[in-house]
Amino acid sequence: RVLVAGLHRILLTGQQVKSFRLLSGRAETAVQPIRPGDRFEIRTPLSVAAVRGTNFRVTYDEAADAAGTSVVEGQVGVAAGTAEVVVPEGRGVIATEAGPSQPVALLGK
Repeated sequence: RVLVAGLHRILLTGQQVKSFRLLSGRAETAVQPIRPGDRFEIRTPLSVAAVRGTNFRVTYDEAADAAGTSVVEGQVGVAAGTAEVVVPEGRGVIATEAGPSQPVALLGK
């Protein structure tokens, strides 16, 4: 379940903001490179994944109260609790109320 939280352009600067809320399940995106100042983010109840031109997946498991982010291409900043971590290509993190884990290697195909 995904909710479109915001799709708008800031009139004074022309910057675009695209914000989505992943309420349950999994979402995979391929974000085209965007201009400086533009924002693309996917929020779960526990984490925020924000990017600039990358391919990544976000999951949220309500029963486990955990969110996951895995990066297929590029890098993604993930914030949860009071901590933030940059997740490089080929790595993933799990986020809980305590914050995101350290990035770990994704399993091969």
